[in-house]
Amino acid sequence: MASRSFSVGNYTRSVQKESDPFDVRLRATLDGTLDTLEDNFENWPAEKVKEAYQGFERANTKHIVVNQNASTFLAVHPEFIDNDANAQLVNRTLKTMFGDCVHTVEQFESTYQVLRVSNSLALDKVKLAEQEKAAAKQRVEAAKSVTPTEEEMYNMPLEELRRLDAIENQKRMQKRGEEGGW
Repeated sequence: MASRSFSVGNYTRSVQKESDPFDVRLRATLDGTLDTLEDNFENWPAEKVKEAYQGFERANTKHIVVNQNASTFLAVHPEFIDNDANAQLVNRTLKTMFGDCVHTVEQFESTYQVLRVSNSLALDKVKLAEQEKAAAKQRVEAAKSVTPTEEEMYNMPLEELRRLDAIENQKRMQKRGEEGGW
């Protein structure tokens, strides 16, 4: 707080006024005490303010890109529970594994795999079960669609050949039925 006194004749009035950073800096410049002022951005020269602004802008851009990459990672992994504990664990592991940089989606993925193997993350059990079921179904479909080579068929037991033939016949009949007959 700054105090100023005004006098008119015999009447003197003191006014308490909030310190204005501009006034403080101007007085310090005139008094030659500019170096004694507290170091805050209001007392910085224009070049230093510009440099600080550009630094904040770079940091903000980095933050935006990392958030976009994290959102992409979360979209791919619905089983990941997005809470503070998981976020802190992932951030610490990212910094440990890759340093303080703009982390990519691949780096998020690698970190996730490391933490998942160590069973450190809180994950949605229902989503995991659904994913396991879908993966198992995909493996079964892939196994069904694999056609053995001619050499493999010569080396197969007769029962296995009959089973494969029955599966092929069933597929053909199913296809004909769906197409509307013979």
